[in-house]
Amino acid sequence: MNFDITVLYLQMANINDKVINAALKLAQLKGWENVSVRMLAKEIGYSTMKIYSDFGSKEQLLFEIQKKGFTKLDKIYKSTVSASKAPEVNLEGIVLAHVRFALDHPTYYELMFDHKFNDCKTKAATIKQQVGKIFFDVVASIGVADPKTAFLQIFAMLYGYIKMSTDLADHEKVFKEATIKQMVQNFIHGIK
Repeated sequence: MNFDITVLYLQMANINDKVINAALKLAQLKGWENVSVRMLAKEIGYSTMKIYSDFGSKEQLLFEIQKKGFTKLDKIYKSTVSASKAPEVNLEGIVLAHVRFALDHPTYYELMFDHKFNDCKTKAATIKQQVGKIFFDVVASIGVADPKTAFLQIFAMLYGYIKMSTDLADHEKVFKEATIKQMVQNFIHGIK
Protein backbone atom coordinates (compact mmCIF):
# COMPACT_ATOMS: atom_id res chain seq x y z
CA MET A 1 0.00 0.00 0.00
CA ASN A 2 1.47 3.33 -1.07
CA PHE A 3 0.75 6.16 1.39
CA ASP A 4 0.71 9.60 -0.21
CA ILE A 5 1.01 12.43 2.32
CA THR A 6 0.05 15.00 -0.33
CA VAL A 7 -3.30 13.30 -0.92
CA LEU A 8 -3.93 13.16 2.82
CA TYR A 9 -3.06 16.84 3.20
CA LEU A 10 -5.40 17.81 0.34
CA GLN A 11 -8.21 15.73 1.85
CA MET A 12 -7.73 17.48 5.21
CA ALA A 13 -7.68 20.89 3.51
CA ASN A 14 -10.92 20.04 1.69
CA ILE A 15 -12.55 18.99 4.96
CA ASN A 16 -11.39 22.21 6.65
CA ASP A 17 -12.70 24.28 3.72
CA LYS A 18 -16.03 22.46 3.95
CA VAL A 19 -16.28 23.28 7.67
CA ILE A 20 -15.23 26.92 7.13
CA ASN A 21 -17.66 27.42 4.24
CA ALA A 22 -20.51 25.92 6.26
CA ALA A 23 -19.63 28.18 9.21
CA LEU A 24 -19.67 31.24 6.95
CA LYS A 25 -23.05 30.19 5.51
CA LEU A 26 -24.56 29.64 8.97
CA ALA A 27 -23.13 32.92 10.28
CA GLN A 28 -24.61 34.78 7.33
CA LEU A 29 -28.03 33.30 8.11
CA LYS A 30 -27.95 33.35 11.92
CA GLY A 31 -25.10 35.62 13.02
CA TRP A 32 -21.76 34.52 14.47
CA GLU A 33 -23.02 34.53 18.05
CA ASN A 34 -25.67 31.93 17.13
CA VAL A 35 -23.39 29.47 15.34
CA SER A 36 -22.43 26.50 17.47
CA VAL A 37 -20.15 23.57 16.69
CA ARG A 38 -23.15 21.26 17.16
CA MET A 39 -25.14 23.25 14.58
CA LEU A 40 -22.18 23.25 12.22
CA ALA A 41 -21.68 19.49 12.59
CA LYS A 42 -25.34 18.89 11.80
CA GLU A 43 -25.14 21.17 8.73
CA ILE A 44 -22.29 19.22 7.13
CA GLY A 45 -23.01 15.74 8.51
CA TYR A 46 -19.92 15.48 10.73
CA SER A 47 -19.67 14.72 14.39
CA THR A 48 -18.78 17.54 16.77
CA MET A 49 -15.81 15.40 17.78
CA LYS A 50 -14.49 15.54 14.19
CA ILE A 51 -14.68 19.33 14.14
CA TYR A 52 -13.03 19.63 17.55
CA SER A 53 -10.39 17.13 16.43
CA ASP A 54 -9.58 19.21 13.34
CA PHE A 55 -9.78 22.68 14.92
CA GLY A 56 -9.40 22.16 18.68
CA SER A 57 -12.09 24.67 19.68
CA LYS A 58 -14.74 26.95 18.28
CA GLU A 59 -12.39 29.90 18.84
CA GLN A 60 -9.66 28.19 16.79
CA LEU A 61 -12.16 27.57 13.98
CA LEU A 62 -13.14 31.25 14.06
CA PHE A 63 -9.46 32.21 14.04
CA GLU A 64 -8.90 30.04 10.94
CA ILE A 65 -11.79 31.84 9.25
CA GLN A 66 -10.31 35.20 10.24
CA LYS A 67 -6.94 34.18 8.79
CA LYS A 68 -8.63 33.22 5.54
CA GLY A 69 -10.41 36.59 5.44
CA PHE A 70 -7.22 38.53 6.19
CA THR A 71 -5.41 36.60 3.45
CA LYS A 72 -8.11 37.69 0.98
CA LEU A 73 -7.90 41.30 2.15
CA ASP A 74 -4.09 41.26 2.01
CA LYS A 75 -4.18 40.16 -1.64
CA ILE A 76 -6.67 42.90 -2.43
CA TYR A 77 -4.56 45.55 -0.71
CA LYS A 78 -1.40 44.40 -2.49
CA SER A 79 -3.08 44.40 -5.89
CA THR A 80 -4.42 47.91 -5.29
CA VAL A 81 -1.25 49.70 -4.17
CA SER A 82 1.51 50.55 -6.63
CA ALA A 83 4.80 52.39 -6.11
CA SER A 84 4.25 54.13 -9.44
CA LYS A 85 1.02 55.78 -8.26
CA ALA A 86 0.80 59.00 -6.27
CA PRO A 87 0.24 58.39 -2.53
CA GLU A 88 -3.19 60.05 -2.71
CA VAL A 89 -4.24 57.71 -5.53
CA ASN A 90 -3.04 54.70 -3.54
CA LEU A 91 -4.98 55.88 -0.49
CA GLU A 92 -8.15 56.33 -2.50
CA GLY A 93 -7.68 52.89 -4.06
CA ILE A 94 -7.02 51.07 -0.81
CA VAL A 95 -9.97 52.76 0.91
CA LEU A 96 -12.29 51.82 -1.97
CA ALA A 97 -10.94 48.25 -1.93
CA HIS A 98 -11.48 47.98 1.83
CA VAL A 99 -15.09 49.17 1.59
CA ARG A 100 -15.80 46.83 -1.32
CA PHE A 101 -14.36 43.91 0.65
CA ALA A 102 -16.51 44.78 3.68
CA LEU A 103 -19.70 45.04 1.64
CA ASP A 104 -18.96 42.03 -0.59
CA HIS A 105 -17.87 39.79 2.31
CA PRO A 106 -19.87 40.99 5.33
CA THR A 107 -19.60 37.71 7.23
CA TYR A 108 -15.81 37.68 6.98
CA TYR A 109 -15.64 41.40 7.76
CA GLU A 110 -17.76 41.08 10.89
CA LEU A 111 -15.57 38.30 12.24
CA MET A 112 -12.36 40.13 11.29
CA PHE A 113 -13.20 43.59 12.61
CA ASP A 114 -16.37 43.49 14.67
CA HIS A 115 -16.65 40.21 16.50
CA LYS A 116 -16.74 39.75 20.22
CA PHE A 117 -14.82 36.50 20.77
CA ASN A 118 -11.86 37.70 22.82
CA ASP A 119 -9.65 34.65 22.28
CA CYS A 120 -10.21 35.04 18.58
CA LYS A 121 -9.47 38.77 18.61
CA THR A 122 -6.23 38.27 20.52
CA LYS A 123 -4.93 35.63 18.11
CA ALA A 124 -5.96 37.67 15.07
CA ALA A 125 -4.32 40.89 16.30
CA THR A 126 -0.91 40.03 14.84
CA ILE A 127 -2.34 39.10 11.45
CA LYS A 128 -4.52 42.21 11.45
CA GLN A 129 -1.44 44.34 12.13
CA GLN A 130 0.55 42.65 9.34
CA VAL A 131 -2.22 43.16 6.80
CA GLY A 132 -2.93 46.67 8.11
CA LYS A 133 0.73 47.64 7.64
CA ILE A 134 0.11 48.00 3.90
CA PHE A 135 -2.73 50.42 4.64
CA PHE A 136 -0.62 52.22 7.28
CA ASP A 137 2.30 52.61 4.84
CA VAL A 138 -0.01 54.18 2.26
CA VAL A 139 -1.26 56.70 4.84
CA ALA A 140 2.33 57.42 5.95
CA SER A 141 3.45 57.94 2.33
CA ILE A 142 1.23 61.03 2.11
CA GLY A 143 3.76 62.76 4.35
CA VAL A 144 1.73 63.41 7.49
CA ALA A 145 3.47 64.39 10.71
CA ASP A 146 1.75 61.65 12.75
CA PRO A 147 0.99 58.66 10.50
CA LYS A 148 -0.33 56.50 13.35
CA THR A 149 -3.02 59.04 14.27
CA ALA A 150 -3.86 59.63 10.61
CA PHE A 151 -4.20 55.87 10.05
CA LEU A 152 -6.51 55.52 13.06
CA GLN A 153 -8.60 58.46 11.85
CA ILE A 154 -9.12 57.15 8.32
CA PHE A 155 -9.82 53.66 9.61
CA ALA A 156 -12.39 54.99 12.11
CA MET A 157 -14.10 56.90 9.29
CA LEU A 158 -14.11 53.77 7.13
CA TYR A 159 -15.46 51.59 9.90
CA GLY A 160 -18.24 54.11 10.56
CA TYR A 161 -19.09 54.37 6.87
CA ILE A 162 -19.27 50.59 6.54
CA LYS A 163 -21.44 50.22 9.67
CA MET A 164 -23.82 52.92 8.48
CA SER A 165 -23.96 51.47 4.97
CA THR A 166 -24.93 48.04 6.23
CA ASP A 167 -27.10 49.07 9.19
CA LEU A 168 -29.12 51.74 7.42
CA ALA A 169 -29.65 49.66 4.32
CA ASP A 170 -30.73 46.58 6.26
CA HIS A 171 -27.52 44.83 5.17
CA GLU A 172 -27.93 45.62 1.50
CA LYS A 173 -24.88 46.91 -0.29
CA VAL A 174 -24.98 50.68 -0.34
CA PHE A 175 -21.77 51.77 -1.95
CA LYS A 176 -21.32 55.24 -3.27
CA GLU A 177 -17.86 55.43 -4.79
CA ALA A 178 -18.12 59.20 -5.18
CA THR A 179 -18.86 59.55 -1.46
CA ILE A 180 -15.80 57.48 -0.54
CA LYS A 181 -13.58 59.45 -2.93
CA GLN A 182 -14.81 62.72 -1.43
CA MET A 183 -14.21 61.37 2.08
CA VAL A 184 -10.61 60.50 1.14
CA GLN A 185 -10.05 63.92 -0.48
CA ASN A 186 -11.43 65.68 2.63
CA PHE A 187 -9.25 63.51 4.83
CA ILE A 188 -6.11 64.31 2.80
CA HIS A 189 -6.95 68.01 2.79
CA GLY A 190 -7.54 67.93 6.55
CA ILE A 191 -4.24 66.24 7.43
CA LYS A 192 -2.02 68.36 5.22
